[in-house]
Amino acid sequence: VVDGVNILTGEDVADDTWEPEMQELTTSIERLERSRRVDDGVVEERPEYAHIVVDEAQDLSPMQWRMLGRRGRQASWTIVADPAQSAWEDLDAAREAMETALGGGRDRSQGSSRGRRRPRKPAPVRARHEFELTTNYRNSTEIAAVSARVLAKALPEARPARAVRTSGIDPVVRVLPELGITPAWEAAEELLGQVDGTIGLIVPLPPDEATPEEPTGQPALFDGPEPSGLPAWTAADRERLAADLPERVQVLDVLEAKGLEFDAAVIVAPETIAAQSPRGLRVLYVAVSRATQRLTVLTTDPGWRDTLLTG
Repeated sequence: VVDGVNILTGEDVADDTWEPEMQELTTSIERLERSRRVDDGVVEERPEYAHIVVDEAQDLSPMQWRMLGRRGRQASWTIVADPAQSAWEDLDAAREAMETALGGGRDRSQGSSRGRRRPRKPAPVRARHEFELTTNYRNSTEIAAVSARVLAKALPEARPARAVRTSGIDPVVRVLPELGITPAWEAAEELLGQVDGTIGLIVPLPPDEATPEEPTGQPALFDGPEPSGLPAWTAADRERLAADLPERVQVLDVLEAKGLEFDAAVIVAPETIAAQSPRGLRVLYVAVSRATQRLTVLTTDPGWRDTLLTG
């Protein structure tokens, strides 16, 4: 349900639309509650919060920032983010959306005439304290060196955190003539004998959804290329692979791996991950930084061995 339902409910909506095409999502429960207030003749302000905590803030959409901004005009904020892991192609647009939510962006309050206007509390001038994480407690120095090389290509201005733990175990990059279920399974099986904890088997994103008349599900790994010509991992591929591995091995795509941590990780086809979208290198950076102890990368491109191990 989006703003504009007030035309039907008679809801009194503040005129704080940012963009004509940007409208806030709300729940049906919120709408029903507000409708009851209108029926009872009660005028009540939208609830606001004294303090808002945002984790993984780099992944919030402009719509989500707008929703938070409307509920935290007088709030203090704690925001935790890593721009290098952002799922958004335009980092500047995401930053502007955050600044607007915090009261520091452009004033767009004159964008709409929907609803009845009511006075709006001015956003306070907030002191801002920024802190940069400079210590990497997750990765060994050997794995951190690999992720730092990817980060340098994904976001050259970013500074990698310094790892403080050395394992003495170098990441492994294997160049294979082709990638399929067998080498991925073998890499995971090898790691099962080397670590006692969880293993992430991280694969490229699945192919785009096909039309109902032309399903893309393939019975075997890499049988169906994406429109770009790169191999694609389908849901069936992942299910087949997971069925042959113990539960402590999780088979997941690169976006599903965000925010997770494994004792060891297998990264399949970094060349495919990097080429799947304009933000592909940032997604690959997330993938190679998931492991705490051991990292194995499978590729068909010899150039990626040099990129990951020597830069």
